[in-house]
Amino acid sequence: MISLRTRKNRLVGKWEVKTGSAYSKFGSWSTSEETFIYTSSSYQKITEIQGGGAQVGPSGITNGSFSYTLEFKKDGDFNSTQITDGYISTLKGTWNFTAGVGKEKNNDKIVINIDSWTNQPSVLTI
Repeated sequence: MISLRTRKNRLVGKWEVKTGSAYSKFGSWSTSEETFIYTSSSYQKITEIQGGGAQVGPSGITNGSFSYTLEFKKDGDFNSTQITDGYISTLKGTWNFTAGVGKEKNNDKIVINIDSWTNQPSVLTI
């Protein structure tokens, strides 16, 4: 594909996440594993809690509402907003392209540096 627009102009703007998935695992002896599946304006969370090889806690499936937007500004600023069941998580920072090397020299990649993270309605700000 050939584009007459620069790589920056192809990235700059507001992006809305439509589908995706995420996986997280917490703990060492007792673990909690969560798999999130995002589609359009909803999510499904599958939770498994295990300890010492045996299931020790509640496992289950949770469904809810979800939206996620990312905004890349031309001046290098970055913002993202995730709304999950009414809870709002906001990230602010900067972005820039990395220089490709080796096998990746022809691929455009970006680095996002997070300067602040805010959760609402809780009062957690980092």
